[in-house]
Amino acid sequence: MTNQLAPEDQARRDKRIAELTAQELSASTIAKLVGVSTRTVVRARGRAGVAKPFSGANRMTADEQRRAAALLDDGASYGEVARTLGRSPDTIMKHFPGRSVWRPGS
Repeated sequence: MTNQLAPEDQARRDKRIAELTAQELSASTIAKLVGVSTRTVVRARGRAGVAKPFSGANRMTADEQRRAAALLDDGASYGEVARTLGRSPDTIMKHFPGRSVWRPGS
């Protein structure tokens, strides 16, 4: 069952979400303040025309990529590289597929 708001109530909520977005609050913070899910905030931002584009803030830097490549060349596992760089093993695998041999516990 969906919780449908009256159009005017949804418009008010979307306006409030847009105002909070303009204050640079995160979607999760806005969701808590407004009492909705994070996904609802993302949808409301889209309807209000204030969707926040993906910033790529968590992308690996060129320096991190060079360090990861050097570590992998030296025989480090994805897990070892991830721990060294403070990244997830999945991130390292995504950027360097097939470059590491899996070792138990690494």
